[in-house]
This record gives sequence, C-alpha cells and structure tokens, in this order.
Amino acid sequence: MCMEKPQTATSTIYIRLLEEAVTCIRPTQAEPLRDGTYRVLPQSNYDPTDEVWEFPPGSIVHCESFDDLQEPYLLAVAEVGGDGKKKGRTHIVVLERL
Repeated sequence: MCMEKPQTATSTIYIRLLEEAVTCIRPTQAEPLRDGTYRVLPQSNYDPTDEVWEFPPGSIVHCESFDDLQEPYLLAVAEVGGDGKKKGRTHIVVLERL
C-alpha cells in the first residue's frame, strides 16, 4: 500500500527587493504556519545574484495585509527568529495608488 504525502497549502506573499533603483516587491509562494507566520518556500527561479530579497527562501516571516486597487495582498514585513519573536528590519513605506 502506497501512502501519499498530504499536500501543504501555499499562499502567495510579496517580498521587497533590495538594491533596486525603485521600490519593488515580488510575489512568491509561502507555507502558512500555525502561529500566523509564513515560511518562504524555495523557488526554482530564485537567483540571489540577480535579485536580493529582503527575506530569502527558508525565512519565517510575519506578513501584513495591504489593500490594492485590485485586491488585498500579504507583504512580508519582519523575519521571525527561532524564539518566535520578530527580528529588526528596515522600514518600508507603502504608497497607495490613486
């Protein structure tokens, strides 16, 4: 008898790109965790020499919901340490579209 591993649900979250000329965020897949945080999943197209993500794959992050004209989205705003507490991060300003 063959038992399949259950599929883990994933969510799309957005991560800020560092070292860009303008503020950029990129969508990526993350695994929602029981405590309301997310684990950034590895991506086949992730190239740290091309894009510097604020929180690279494998990071556990806290996300906040922001409203867009099309739909709300989750933005990673802080990395969570092994103790479950948020680590420090740089500030980001999210401007609303008019």
